[in-house]
Amino acid sequence: MKNAILLGLLAWASAFAVVAQQAVITGFHGNGVLTWSNRLSNAVFSVQWASTVTGPWQDSWSLLRPLPGTAGATKTVDVPMFYRVAANTNKTILLAEDFADGSDRRWTRRSGQWSVAAGAYTGIVAAPTWDACAMAEPACWTNYILRARIMTAATNNDFGLIFHAQDTNHFMRFTVAGEDGNTCRITQDAFMEGGFEAVAEYASVVQKPAIVPGVWYTLTVITHERNAFAFVNDDLVAYAMDLPYAGGFVGFMTDEPTITCKEILVTSL
Repeated sequence: MKNAILLGLLAWASAFAVVAQQAVITGFHGNGVLTWSNRLSNAVFSVQWASTVTGPWQDSWSLLRPLPGTAGATKTVDVPMFYRVAANTNKTILLAEDFADGSDRRWTRRSGQWSVAAGAYTGIVAAPTWDACAMAEPACWTNYILRARIMTAATNNDFGLIFHAQDTNHFMRFTVAGEDGNTCRITQDAFMEGGFEAVAEYASVVQKPAIVPGVWYTLTVITHERNAFAFVNDDLVAYAMDLPYAGGFVGFMTDEPTITCKEILVTSL
């Protein structure tokens, strides 16, 4: 059965690569690892599944959960038997910010001190919250990609991206660094008693990136429905499923003394 699945997968992948010129699947291993080549720098890839080689193709597991049962009843569902890698190059730019005009008019300064200089946005923590938080509101986006380059002056506390913000007091955030320099978190945050606090942890950590002060890092969050996937320099570091929010606006947050952000881009998924 496994060999039949693999042969079907590779045969379909070869045909797909010729027609769509998107991706070539080069391996599908028994331990659950799928490998492809010819990655396009301007595309977002999704791994799709189908129960037959002709489809229909799915990029969500929502059809397989939840499945309510009835005593004595027989239930039949389509399950993954074939896989493909599909690229999407038709993304809509939702927000592109390079601060070239020297202004942060698109951003709400929620806490800390923020300034624009040389095409970058710098936040400095300040009383009373002792953090720095800025958001691009009031847009409400779903299924999007948030990417920004960020540099920190120290790694004693965490910093990163805000996504799925409901308002300036409630949001999700993906942060790295921390006291040991390699913390990786996806949390639900809320403003409580004079400061922001994580009210729930959601991250399944894949790897903890070692963050060095004074170095630029590209942080990315890809959201799909109530799921999020977090990257540092294009390496997957964490993911989170069944989030409390399905959409919202975006921003930055730091507990470090200073962060600098630039080249912010939000595109549709």
